[in-house]
Amino acid sequence: MFLAPFRVLFGQVADTVQLLEVPIEIKSNKVIGEFDSIIKQNPFLSIAEILTDNSLGQTNLQGGKGAVSTLSLRGLTSSHTSVRWNGININSLAVGQQDFGGLMTGILDRVALIKGNAVSEHSDASIGGVVLLGSELNWEKPFSTSIGEELGSFGFNSSIVNLSISKNGFSSRLRWGFQEAENNYEYLNFKKIGQPTEIQDHAKYLNKNYQFSAGWKNKKVKIVNHSWWFDKKVETPKTYTSNSTGTAVSYDSSFKNVSIIHTRIKQIKFKFVYGLTHDRYLYEDAANIIYTHYVLNNHQPILNIQYLKNGWKLKGVSDFQFQNAKNNQYDGVKQRNVNLTKITSEKLFKKISLNLFSTVGLNSVLNDFSYPVMNLGYGWKYKSFVLKGGGGNHYRLAAFNDLFWPTGGNENLNPETGWSIEQSLAYRKKQKEYTFGVFTEGYYSIVGNWIQWVQSQPFWEVRNVKKVNAKGVELGIDFNTHLKKIAFKFESKYSLTQNTTLESDIVND
Repeated sequence: MFLAPFRVLFGQVADTVQLLEVPIEIKSNKVIGEFDSIIKQNPFLSIAEILTDNSLGQTNLQGGKGAVSTLSLRGLTSSHTSVRWNGININSLAVGQQDFGGLMTGILDRVALIKGNAVSEHSDASIGGVVLLGSELNWEKPFSTSIGEELGSFGFNSSIVNLSISKNGFSSRLRWGFQEAENNYEYLNFKKIGQPTEIQDHAKYLNKNYQFSAGWKNKKVKIVNHSWWFDKKVETPKTYTSNSTGTAVSYDSSFKNVSIIHTRIKQIKFKFVYGLTHDRYLYEDAANIIYTHYVLNNHQPILNIQYLKNGWKLKGVSDFQFQNAKNNQYDGVKQRNVNLTKITSEKLFKKISLNLFSTVGLNSVLNDFSYPVMNLGYGWKYKSFVLKGGGGNHYRLAAFNDLFWPTGGNENLNPETGWSIEQSLAYRKKQKEYTFGVFTEGYYSIVGNWIQWVQSQPFWEVRNVKKVNAKGVELGIDFNTHLKKIAFKFESKYSLTQNTTLESDIVND
């Protein structure tokens, strides 16, 4: 849909692209898809586009450039996918998911994807998986800068500016990104009789990103702060069956800040994190007299302690989230305080290239209830083969709209709970002239107390309605070679997912 006939980019980019999610090292019992090199070569793509092209997740696109984009993993909903930026949760408190529309990769340094229950990997107990976003400082280069511009069809243009300065243990970085699109393309309307050709209107998109990072370090301490300002305006086009022009407009703005202190005392590493996420959202439709306004805040202090000795790695984490939400539809300010405290252990057996992993943790809604979680896994490397597997239980809290929406919300919802197991096999062969890789993974999970909005009289309402079995298999193959200065790359991926309702309160579900 979007062509880029003109692109200018000054600055260094990576000269290799790793597409297949097959790490050969045993960093964890999880398969981690890392897309850092891809975002360096494609800074104008959105995170949704990166995930769509390079993973087997389902990206839900609701319109043209900049429209709402969410990610579903393993046949589950977008609310089952957790998103973290530099370690802090940035999922919307209101709807429990992250909108990737307008999030440019050019203002980030890291994008990674972990599927399945991720409590053993990060401060999270996700069910579908977790997307990790990260920003970094350039400590090595005294000065670097890049300026980029991209123009495309349907009124699309984008700009990126990147400036970095480092000296005497200090480092700072400023990034600015801008995008806009008219989204006035022609399309065949299959929802109308005769399938007429129509032009989409009232679908303009405007987005701005500002990110500033600063840090200082010596041999014992490193202090880093990242700040991110984001603004987006999206016009909502008419539905496919409507004959009138759309009139609704949504405005998104957010401020995210994370401060991180790293230090070490002998063999013990300490990491202190304090994160703040402040989101504002406005949806208005003057023609239909609809006006909804959110103000959401999440204060997140995290303490990480890591101990290394004799092949053992022990890590303790206590992650607090102090959440509050104000909405013109809610009755007053709603608050919730949650905590995840966990201990992760890892043992490496070098002689047989085997890593064993375990995690025990306790999720708590403070002054309400607690739920224990556990995860066990392994990673084993033999020549060019890597086996990884594990299993554990999980849970998910309801979003604020599920709990507090005046018509249909339910403050007595139970958290979703369940368990999952998974097993993967990877093979990668490297020669001077080529690289060949094969990957397969199977998974099986149960999600109980499924939170779902169902039609009732006279309106929709949310309930814990069923138990779901999600299972599937993923396959991937890639082949890379080169002839002098010409590189040849081949990649193919396939996934099969089956979700079955085991129990339900809905008739004929």
